[in-house]
Amino acid sequence: MLIKISRIIRILYFIFKFRILRTVFTKGFLETTGYLKSLELNKPVDRDGKDIPWCTYSYTYFIEKKISKGLRLFEYGCGHSTLFYSRLNLKCYGVEDNINYAPKNNKNIKIYIKKNKNDYIEAISLSKIKFDIIIVDGKYRNECLYKAIEFLTEKGIVVLDNSDRVNLKKGIDFLISNKFKQLDFKGITPQNFYESQTSIFYKNKNCLGI
Repeated sequence: MLIKISRIIRILYFIFKFRILRTVFTKGFLETTGYLKSLELNKPVDRDGKDIPWCTYSYTYFIEKKISKGLRLFEYGCGHSTLFYSRLNLKCYGVEDNINYAPKNNKNIKIYIKKNKNDYIEAISLSKIKFDIIIVDGKYRNECLYKAIEFLTEKGIVVLDNSDRVNLKKGIDFLISNKFKQLDFKGITPQNFYESQTSIFYKNKNCLGI
């Protein structure tokens, strides 16, 4: 069903390329967020073609305004988002099970390729440091959430993409039981037109100042 919707959206994009119809969207949401550009390039980008996370637009807008240079970030699941955070001058680490998704030739990014489940979950320990931001957007998300809080700085936050999925409730409940607050960002994501949700989990003193 989602594949059919995606195809319909692509057809609509090519229709919008006709000048008369596209002028309606020149200053609208689909244009300013880069949604149309993402359809054109077949990857999540902003209106200028720069990589952005495959998360809700509301989250991306918020985090870009709140984030500080020099923070240390670890991602479970890498790709376009890694390039986005690196562009914001964060020190990026991450783990990926598919080498094709891992950004290459970027001195500001350290990616571990781990195919085994336990190695994937434990990869966060390899750098022997703690992180200000931990993104969970790959495999084994509940287990990664359990592990993540061991490697957070005192003001660290956790970001969980697709937090509206029922199968992630255990991981979310675990964070809440450890006194994290939940801030949800609902909306559409690049290349898709159905509602999704990205959530930030934080404590009173946090690196975003929220």
